[in-house]
Amino acid sequence: MIRDQRGFAAGLLFAAIGAAAVIIARHYAFGTTRHMGPGYFPTLLGGLLALTGVAAMLRALALEGTRFGTFAWRPALAATAGVLLFAALVEPHGLVAAVLALVLVGGAGTQVRPAELLAIAVTLATLAVGIFYDGLALPFSLFGQ
Repeated sequence: MIRDQRGFAAGLLFAAIGAAAVIIARHYAFGTTRHMGPGYFPTLLGGLLALTGVAAMLRALALEGTRFGTFAWRPALAATAGVLLFAALVEPHGLVAAVLALVLVGGAGTQVRPAELLAIAVTLATLAVGIFYDGLALPFSLFGQ
């Protein structure tokens, strides 16, 4: 009955995350369009995400698509390890080291050559400093405490 397994799974994930956002936001004051409360934005975005998910699931029932293949464990584990390493390093060692570690470890599960991965890591670390430290003035330490 499901003709596009990947599309259906993506739609189900979107619908679940959107519904969770709406459910969590129901405890906050909604407000009006002119004077938005803290629940306005998450309710609106969660509802739109849930509707997008339902549309994707319906589309997956109607149109032929792809089936699930084998799961790529190495990239999934590398990306997860990179995010966990970022969380562990950002406070004691600073934003630059955390972003470099995130990209280098997270990219280990890909086909990207080491020199290209290093260039990507340096570029993203530079952008992170420019955007989050200089642009938004977030209280990150750049090189640790």
